[in-house]
Amino acid sequence: MAKVANAVFVELREVIRDVWGLDTTNPQWFDVGAARIPWRKHIQDLEDGGGTGLSLPYVILGVGKVVETEGPSAAAEYQIPIAVYLIDSVRGLETTVTTGASSAIQTVGSTTGMFAGLKLYFETADEYRTVVSVDSGTQITLDSSISTTTGEDVESYDATAEIYNELETLREELISRNDAESLTSFGVLEKPEIDASLGIEPNQAALQFGYPLQAGEISFTAHAS
Repeated sequence: MAKVANAVFVELREVIRDVWGLDTTNPQWFDVGAARIPWRKHIQDLEDGGGTGLSLPYVILGVGKVVETEGPSAAAEYQIPIAVYLIDSVRGLETTVTTGASSAIQTVGSTTGMFAGLKLYFETADEYRTVVSVDSGTQITLDSSISTTTGEDVESYDATAEIYNELETLREELISRNDAESLTSFGVLEKPEIDASLGIEPNQAALQFGYPLQAGEISFTAHAS
């Protein structure tokens, strides 16, 4: 059974890499949980950031107990409960561009609350950029150049809708793997369920300890033979 679970894990890791573009071979992107995930530790590590090697967005894969069943041809088949969590930042901070520029380096009213990996929305440009570094109390370096205007509003994006959309994309890919042509190590027994509500465990942990992080979950039962 361990070999089956490992094969499913490897293939699911590749699916996530292809769908979300995350480097799942790097521990900062991927972490394997057992039936019970220590959410407080994960959320705290993500929030603390420095020295942990963790960065956002972050994926956690929870794999439940493998159950062996008998298939139609009397061959062994396996069912594996799986939950995939996508965690990102939702800061809700607001500031303005104090000196417009066409550059990856931008000057804003304040960088308080900003950190490497934070996604920012520039209202006038109507574009998102990710903070690469916080250079000073008023200067940031972004992942790519952007043309901004003096006085332009800047705010951190609401992760909820973004997370749901990413999970929906993964769900559609998982469903497609039930087609005979795409099925390799595993398929799904039912339409995967998405939950990005505040009631799920990682969001409860974030709220309890005051960490500005948002998580979404997609859960399903995989089958393999």
